[in-house]
Amino acid sequence: MYQWFLSKSRAATNTPIVNAGSDQTIYTTSDTLTGSASITSPATISSYEWTVVSGPSGSSFTAFNSATTNVNSLMPGTYVFRLTATGSNSSSAYDDVQVIVISPNPIANAGSDQTITLLLIALHKRIGYSGKWRFHSAI
Repeated sequence: MYQWFLSKSRAATNTPIVNAGSDQTIYTTSDTLTGSASITSPATISSYEWTVVSGPSGSSFTAFNSATTNVNSLMPGTYVFRLTATGSNSSSAYDDVQVIVISPNPIANAGSDQTITLLLIALHKRIGYSGKWRFHSAI
């Protein structure tokens, strides 16, 4: 009787152990979430599901039903993502990960440096032009 009781109580508490990964602070609009789950044999992990618990709307997962997924279209703010794992014995558990998205400073790119040669100056010097050159404005 005692062994029967122990076998039934162990089965009832055989729930997945879930790890949604470490909290992160990022400066981009996408991130990779790497989670994991384990469960005591003979049960196995039968499914995963990523959901958004809180944060700005509009984000999307590339594979919401996988332990590892990419999340895209992130806006600046604080997100909480939840990984839920379900075992073959129908038990489930979850873990949350916090991702803080910080808007990166804008990067200006005016192109590569350029060197220009003013042939007009050289031409005027050859024909004996004298005077002062003055820069008025740029277009």
